[in-house]
Amino acid sequence: MSIMNNNNNDNEKEGGRKMVENGDENCIKAELSANYIKAIEEAFRKEKKDILYNSSKIHAAFIMEKLFSFAKKDIDVFTSGKDIAFYRGDCLRSVLSKINKNIKIRVLLEDDSCKKEFSEIFPKGTEFKILEKGYINSRFKASFSNEIEEFDREYETFKHFTVIDKRAYRIEKPHAQDIQNSEIVDAVACVKSTHVAGILELIFSNIFKDHAQAIVFG
Repeated sequence: MSIMNNNNNDNEKEGGRKMVENGDENCIKAELSANYIKAIEEAFRKEKKDILYNSSKIHAAFIMEKLFSFAKKDIDVFTSGKDIAFYRGDCLRSVLSKINKNIKIRVLLEDDSCKKEFSEIFPKGTEFKILEKGYINSRFKASFSNEIEEFDREYETFKHFTVIDKRAYRIEKPHAQDIQNSEIVDAVACVKSTHVAGILELIFSNIFKDHAQAIVFG
């Protein structure tokens, strides 16, 4: 089963962007359809295996807020490092501030120009690294092989993703480099897929260990 988002007009996209950057969870929920909210909340509550599609920033913020809240042991985030406004929104800041201190958090950035801002948003103790320059994205596809069949094969060339407890995930399809000004970022998420999440966690761990350098805050 798949759960689709259905906010597609330009006014909703613009309003959604402002809500993500400035609003709390209630504001974000006000911009989403009641059916979408109900379906996503049920997927997390019942730990369903449904594929959750999300293409706008406001859908992404809602899904990420749910993923972070869902975490019990581990959170791994691979992001461009340029999308600081997305993480700076009250909704994500609030849930990140409440995360249990025993949860292990690793954040991999492609670009470290906003590293200070990221360090202020994520909880103390989060481990940050910067991706090795020139690391080839095709390595991701090679690592994935033909393991994923649950969703569109276009995601074979994915890049940024989030993994929670080796069982939940969100993957973004390749998108414009100027992520701050890009309103559409096609992505899929799943609350319960230990197979896919396990593969993603292994890929993340390998990159974090062998193809990234620690970020020093001084």
